[in-house]
Amino acid sequence: MLFEKEAVKANNIKSPLQKIAQGFITVNKEDSLQKIAALPSAERDTYINSLLKKLRKERGIKESDAEQGSNFGGNMNAGSDLFGSTGATGFYFANNSLKTKGLSDFKAKWGNRPNIDNWRRQSAVDRNFSLATIDTEEKNNNPANKVAPVLSFTSLEDSLPISPEKLLQSNNAVSESLLKIANTFQYELNDAPAAIETYELLAKRFSESAVLEDVWFQLQNAYKKTNQYGKADSVKQLLQSVYPKGKNNQILLNKGKEKTDPAIGLYQDIYNQFISGDFEKALLKKQNADKQLVSSYWTPQLLYIEALYYVKQQQDSIAQNKLNSLVSMFKAHPLAEKAKTFLDVISRRKEIENYLTQLSIERPVEIPDKKIDLNSTQAEDVPVTVKAPVKVNVPAAAPAPSTIKAAPIEKGFAPATYQFNASDSQFVAIALYKVDPVFVSEARNAWNRFNQERYYNQKLPISVIRVNDSEQILIIGPFTNAAEASTYTDRNRPLATSRVTPWLEASKFSFAIISRENLNLLIKKGETGTYWQMLRNLFPDKY
Repeated sequence: MLFEKEAVKANNIKSPLQKIAQGFITVNKEDSLQKIAALPSAERDTYINSLLKKLRKERGIKESDAEQGSNFGGNMNAGSDLFGSTGATGFYFANNSLKTKGLSDFKAKWGNRPNIDNWRRQSAVDRNFSLATIDTEEKNNNPANKVAPVLSFTSLEDSLPISPEKLLQSNNAVSESLLKIANTFQYELNDAPAAIETYELLAKRFSESAVLEDVWFQLQNAYKKTNQYGKADSVKQLLQSVYPKGKNNQILLNKGKEKTDPAIGLYQDIYNQFISGDFEKALLKKQNADKQLVSSYWTPQLLYIEALYYVKQQQDSIAQNKLNSLVSMFKAHPLAEKAKTFLDVISRRKEIENYLTQLSIERPVEIPDKKIDLNSTQAEDVPVTVKAPVKVNVPAAAPAPSTIKAAPIEKGFAPATYQFNASDSQFVAIALYKVDPVFVSEARNAWNRFNQERYYNQKLPISVIRVNDSEQILIIGPFTNAAEASTYTDRNRPLATSRVTPWLEASKFSFAIISRENLNLLIKKGETGTYWQMLRNLFPDKY
């Protein structure tokens, strides 16, 4: 069974891989020809001569003494008296050595030709032409039916893109092949990183080519697929500024205006109500929508946050049903694995609660270090004070906080306007928009687990800042400077929707870096928009 699945998978990718291989063959061939054409004239002629000798040798064509002279690259059309200058050797046709040499010279210049009169050859041509039929395209493209070109210096030189027209044709062949390769990676193999690499190579090499419009359009789609939204916006701006009336730019401008399934917008509103904490209205709206549309419309994010809500309400059976639906309906989604873990925790909920209820934490006996006077040369016994062990009983259930309090960040003097200094220590800030405290806590726990796995050798504390009723910020750090904080965001922002918090849609959060002084000012102002806009102006490709 496994072998059959692998065979099907191999057959599915066989055709795309063949297209990619053929494209790279074309690119390598044109690059080689352009490299030879770019050589100085003398070096190019020498290379062609050596290549011609090599090809003749491979095909078994012998070279005469005359060919080894000036014929290669020289005057191929220089006339010579075939029967003259016989000297003392006598009549030409009576001298076998002269006839052999003449035949070799004739074949070198004209190839193998039948030894018949001209009128006979013309008669055969006319007869064959009258009986000829139109070959199919497949027969014409068959390499076996193609006549090999005459091997000569001129034929090899003509294949090189020396003239501007031929160089343009060669570059067009390369750009079209690279574009086909990138499209195959992106849409047939679903390999967005490989497609991005090819698109970027194409845009860099042909910065003034007509294919740039298509390259930028496809590149911004690939960037979005890999969650590189900053780069996608930059490419989109290039497309709008350079090709404002182009067809691809019009597609982007009209995107979202086309008619969509009304159920998508309806259930998107339900998701937003759930994530913002308006649970009762969201549940009522969900029930009415299911009745109206007869069937339910599900997204993995909606199922996951509903399960979180029911766990909070101690309705574990309903939460388990939601999570099981998520696992069965969206097997390939990143949330499926989290749902399986969630189900395991719910199934052992009583066991975990009983363990925490009976858990007692005993701190080890504290033995203070002996105090030593570094200025004294005599040892002195210092009595050791032994503290009794402290026993801490963990309550059965801790009351859930009604509000999230701001982290203990020192509120020093805040300037009137935001000021960015790259050398200042910086926090990584993740702004959450209209997200209920329950899901804010879940997001904080998710990033904390991620940092413990990925940055186990660093201490990266996470705190929550409540800016206003609709905006809260996860604060991670601090980092030494802006470079370290930016490195963290660049590496981990793409993982937010795919690994860390896949249940949280991209529109519900955004990343930034912020210093302590700017954070104090942001808290004082009570909004995030001004600072985020300032950071986007400074780093349009990042934030």
